[in-house]
Amino acid sequence: MIEPEPPVDADRIPVTDAHKKSVLRHDDRLDAARCPARRKLMSPDSCRTGSRTFLTGGCATIMKLDFKRLENRAGGEGDIPGPALVCAIYFTPVAGYIPTVR
Repeated sequence: MIEPEPPVDADRIPVTDAHKKSVLRHDDRLDAARCPARRKLMSPDSCRTGSRTFLTGGCATIMKLDFKRLENRAGGEGDIPGPALVCAIYFTPVAGYIPTVR
């Protein structure tokens, strides 16, 4: 159950029980973006992953990661020096949203 209940809108893509099965449940999109590394940590393949998610706000999504680049971080205030794997994230809404609202 979603609290508060979203306003009724005829254009909203309905969420079905199927959208809620075999998904990861998250509080927000940023949390959903944290996919576990399944391969060698600094390999581009670590970015090539994704998941079906259901956000607490009532939106079913597909989150996909893809490799962007490897960088060497110099370090600095709040930054850890050393190699860094940079991934892109793609957010695709599936249900629970209004297509005409951006």
